[in-house]
Amino acid sequence: MAREATIVALPPFYGVTRRILITALAVFVAQFVLGIVSADMRNILLGRLVLHPSDAFPQLWQFFTYPFVDTGLLSLLFAAFSFWFFGAALESDRGSRWISEYFWITTAGGGILAVLLSRFALASVPGL
Repeated sequence: MAREATIVALPPFYGVTRRILITALAVFVAQFVLGIVSADMRNILLGRLVLHPSDAFPQLWQFFTYPFVDTGLLSLLFAAFSFWFFGAALESDRGSRWISEYFWITTAGGGILAVLLSRFALASVPGL
């Protein structure tokens, strides 16, 4: 009995999912180039973009910029690959506006939760 060939296809690369992935890639490349040109300037910029629980509320943009700052190429590749697969499926099922709202709400919500946990829950753990 002959086996039928299975075709494995990548999800479509369009819409909000594509814009978010291209933004993440552009930030990574800019961070890399800035690190070559001026490591001090790169560190200052990353200090402003990364979510710091101690000074997140005066600098509210950190709740929306932290997902675009990756620690390395492997981190970017895994994050981008997983977001591409899940984001493309959700965007084709629910629409571009829904995935955009979902991304920004969960990004801000995750940042707020991280700040609250670091300030209240983890502050009571001895040794941290």
